[in-house]
Amino acid sequence: MIDGILFYLIWVIEKRMLIQSNVFSVSVRDLELLIGTIIFIILLSNLSYVFPDTPLSSRLFYEVFRIRAFVDVMGLALIFIYQLQIREKCEMIELNAVNQVLRSQYEKYLYQQKNNEFISILYHDLKH
Repeated sequence: MIDGILFYLIWVIEKRMLIQSNVFSVSVRDLELLIGTIIFIILLSNLSYVFPDTPLSSRLFYEVFRIRAFVDVMGLALIFIYQLQIREKCEMIELNAVNQVLRSQYEKYLYQQKNNEFISILYHDLKH
């Protein structure tokens, strides 16, 4: 129940962030890696129930809760860092596109400048 509520809250926050940034590009590879990470975190978190003699196991309820909470928080941090990398990659793509447009406009400006100089030389020669 708590997982469902947390998932819904994170989904709402993420949706608002995507609407604000107007960026939504997730590749299949990114999605597969994210699902794999989530499955790994769930398996690691529940490892103590399957194998009771692991370093992530305990007999006491509070210790099991702390270990599982720690693994889950580290998993969320890992997913958050990966999401930041995806966002940074999208921003780099957008920055490269803007730089390409600016470079093209600068080249057009230089071409216009050269043409204006040439026309001014021709006009000066015709005048004299």
